[in-house]
Amino acid sequence: MGLPGFLIARKVINGNSAYVVGKIIGLMLFAYPIWLLASLKVLPFNNMLIILPLFFIVVVVSGVILFKQFRTLDARQRKEFLKTVLITECVSLLLYFAYLAVRGFGGALESTEKFMDLTLLSGAGKTDFFPFADPWQAALPVNYYYYGFYLYALLSKLGGIAYAFSYNFSLALIFSQTITISLAIVYSITRSRFFSILSAGLVALAGNLHYAVCFFKNIGGELATKCFYPTATRILDPSYTINEFPGYSFILGDLHPHVMSLPFFLTGLYLLWVIYKKEKLNVLLMVLFSAILATAAVINPFDFITLGLIFAIIIISKFFTQFYSSFVEIKGIKPFDTTSLGRRVSEHTATRSSLVVIKNALIAFRPWIFTAILTALSPFVLYFPFFAHYQSPVTGLGFAPEFVVKNNLVGTTQWPSSFWFLFGIWGLYALIFLIGLINIKKIKQIASGLFPFLLFLVAFVLIAFTELFFLQDLFHITNPPYFRSNTVFKFGYHAWILSGFASAVLLWAFWGQLKSVVSQSIYVSLLSVFIIIVFIFPIAGISQAYFPPVPENAKRFFTLDGGAFIKNKSIDDSQTIEWINRNIKKRTTILEAAGDSYGYFGRIGVFTGMKNPINWFSHQWTWRFRYPAGVESWREIIGQEVDTGFEDIKAIAIDAAKIYLIDDPLETEALLRRHDISYVYIGDLERETYPGLKEEKWNILGEIVFETGNSRLYKVGLPQEVRP
Repeated sequence: MGLPGFLIARKVINGNSAYVVGKIIGLMLFAYPIWLLASLKVLPFNNMLIILPLFFIVVVVSGVILFKQFRTLDARQRKEFLKTVLITECVSLLLYFAYLAVRGFGGALESTEKFMDLTLLSGAGKTDFFPFADPWQAALPVNYYYYGFYLYALLSKLGGIAYAFSYNFSLALIFSQTITISLAIVYSITRSRFFSILSAGLVALAGNLHYAVCFFKNIGGELATKCFYPTATRILDPSYTINEFPGYSFILGDLHPHVMSLPFFLTGLYLLWVIYKKEKLNVLLMVLFSAILATAAVINPFDFITLGLIFAIIIISKFFTQFYSSFVEIKGIKPFDTTSLGRRVSEHTATRSSLVVIKNALIAFRPWIFTAILTALSPFVLYFPFFAHYQSPVTGLGFAPEFVVKNNLVGTTQWPSSFWFLFGIWGLYALIFLIGLINIKKIKQIASGLFPFLLFLVAFVLIAFTELFFLQDLFHITNPPYFRSNTVFKFGYHAWILSGFASAVLLWAFWGQLKSVVSQSIYVSLLSVFIIIVFIFPIAGISQAYFPPVPENAKRFFTLDGGAFIKNKSIDDSQTIEWINRNIKKRTTILEAAGDSYGYFGRIGVFTGMKNPINWFSHQWTWRFRYPAGVESWREIIGQEVDTGFEDIKAIAIDAAKIYLIDDPLETEALLRRHDISYVYIGDLERETYPGLKEEKWNILGEIVFETGNSRLYKVGLPQEVRP
């Protein structure tokens, strides 16, 4: 799949690093038309009789084209290309299997939001058309940015891999791609292997100063208790913000959109570096970036904001460069000579005024402006079926100072963030940035421009934004102290990545300025301290998450089956899931115990890709949050008890309980029809959730299609003679 992407990428990216990002470009190009046709109800996604041959055709045709191009290379070029491919594949596979080797000791999908991620992954994979039905509210289409789940479901289907396994394989693939693309970005700037590796470590593994301080304070003591790895992201107690970074994400193992989008976000960042270097507009490059930007936007919409901001700054800087060049064209003007500039402009007022110069600059820059507009519109044009159905639960942009005052939250929301709080997260990167500013002229020459400073600038803007503004979602109404939790989380995540790249480049530039042995020795010592501080987190975190102490005579079990834990939890549930996966191929609605988020509820649907009438109530509420009818702002409902979408969820949950609890078969059958339920499962969790559950009626309502132990799966359908 990477071959067609490589063939295109190498036309706009100099060097063999195009091979690295070509994999992501290839996946994007192959997956998009399949998704589009399935969204337009033309090609069912489950029709592998078409998709598999298409895949092989693309691979074979791309291979033939690449072979022909390879034959045109000279001996040196062939050797260099093969070397790049071999090294890239070896590094990628090493990282892939290294992650799985660790993940196998803690790959159970039973904690945090792993149920959510797996049900979206398996639901996307077992659907025919998009958007697919919500796994936890079957009557409605999923209202979540599901495209990343579709992409990895597509890879799972092509490989014929069960989703409980492919979940962990997908994480390993994302980890491998995150590091290899990070290496490629910084290597293209620095040509330094060491600092490229450092950049990949900073982006994908490193932790913050808060955790390092906690570690050193408690080393030899209750480290796993006081410095358990999640404390690096929930720094205060209670913590009203989430300060996540990729290193934590990969240890935690939640397959969230912001994790799935990492390879696409980094590919977009790489293309932005190429755009930054280009003096002239390259149409193919801009088409590629627009496509990557659009794809990233439907995997994780926050990517569109961050990448778009960087792109906008690059475009503006190119305009001012063009604007300045127009002035320089006036005879006699020296660069940055304002006195000469003013005098010459005055002398040529009659023939060449400032307005004329601006006009000429705009005319010369017109292709860039036109391209920028198309790029900004690309997500909504390319992925219009997604946006036609998706209704964002974000209702607007809020001003943090006003919100805190009007809700009487002054001093109770950890806002504004204290200096030491921010320093513990960003302090090390900020010091590198400040030192870089002192030597900005030299670094600009060494690093081929100001790109690392641009990344730092955007990171600073994102951090400052989270201190002043917040995205209005469920929390600002239902739990005001957490009003900016998601805003800090998502934008801080990107700020961390950008700071990691910028720091690696600046650290490389600092090294290039050192001439004496003494200065180099001091630098190496300081750099070593920096490396120790930031890489304490992944070492301790991996140990705590995957290799905790075990009781005496106990064994560690290795498995990449994310559902293996169910056998220990309930062998009946496990065998029922296996039977469904073998025998029910069409995605349908199964009723099982319904409950709130973060528990064992929904386990049958999660591990089979089937739908529930309702489940994980809080998550449904989060995805479908809305203001009450006639209300446009939180200011109108401060302190009031209002319905923001939960009543609809509650009503379905009540119906689910009635189906299990009421005696009347006809009333039960009416509820089954209302929610289009095909199967009903009765296991230990159902009996525990619904005490007094009526089992006798199911012999009338349907038939047992699978029975094991104390659990039964009914296919429902009333005999004709007892139908109302």
